Amino acid sequence: MKHKLDRFGFILNMDSHGNVHEHDEPEPIRTFAAQKRVDVRTRKWNVMLFGTGSNSTKTSNRKFMGSLHHRKLKSRLRKGVPDTQRAAVWCRLAGVAEKIKTHPGTYKRLVQQS
Repeated sequence: MKHKLDRFGFILNMDSHGNVHEHDEPEPIRTFAAQKRVDVRTRKWNVMLFGTGSNSTKTSNRKFMGSLHHRKLKSRLRKGVPDTQRAAVWCRLAGVAEKIKTHPGTYKRLVQQS
């Protein structure tokens, strides 16, 4: 029997003992209001991540990681990161770009070792 996964990769049709069961429930369909909420959040995350205007990268870094917007960032994280921005948000929070600059070639080396 095949695993049924949700959009986050969690197995839906497995009980607490590891037994896989038939899963015949349809995927929930987003309502118009729910989709609109996701669209609004997506636009807000885009502004926070990428900024607006000609100085967008400097502005967005300050907006994203700056102490003035710390409460806003925490609030948005608690409300949920839209699927389309999840990778970019977590890479920014983890400081991936800075780590790549300070440790060039590390990722490639680790991939080759695995």
